[in-house]
Amino acid sequence: MNMKLSLHSIKSALFWSLIISNATAWAGRPLTVDDANLNDVGAGHVEVWGAREAGKIDTFNIAPAFARIENWQLGAVVSRHRGEQTTLSAAQVKWRITPSDEKGCNAGVVRGFAHVNQGGGHSSYVNGIVTCNVSGFGSVHVNAGGIKPDSISCKRTWGVAFEKK
Repeated sequence: MNMKLSLHSIKSALFWSLIISNATAWAGRPLTVDDANLNDVGAGHVEVWGAREAGKIDTFNIAPAFARIENWQLGAVVSRHRGEQTTLSAAQVKWRITPSDEKGCNAGVVRGFAHVNQGGGHSSYVNGIVTCNVSGFGSVHVNAGGIKPDSISCKRTWGVAFEKK
């Protein structure tokens, strides 16, 4: 769902994220599989989710994204693990290489930087993304890339996700 970002919607998103982040228990870690789709120029969206560990929600995530230029999107994520008292924050830019095809595939690339407090350090990452849309079935997202944390060698990453519409 795309929506036009106004000052009011930005203030509302910040207000609710502050309220929710002060709740007792939330869950989740940043999603590891991205899609190659982008918002329309001038539009954005905010994703909010939690993840469970040991049967309770203990991590809360909020991820806004906004497209100002055709085929480019800026995104961010803040993830708070309440049990471990750690916060991950990241910023990324996504470039859609091929046009979106509602009945076919499109490709993109993500480049980002992340920071984890409590001694987690900094890391940079890059992902190649392919999204294939099948009418009446949904979308399949495939990612392959790498992450380079401070002081250790680059680690290869990959992921596959299915999205039913």
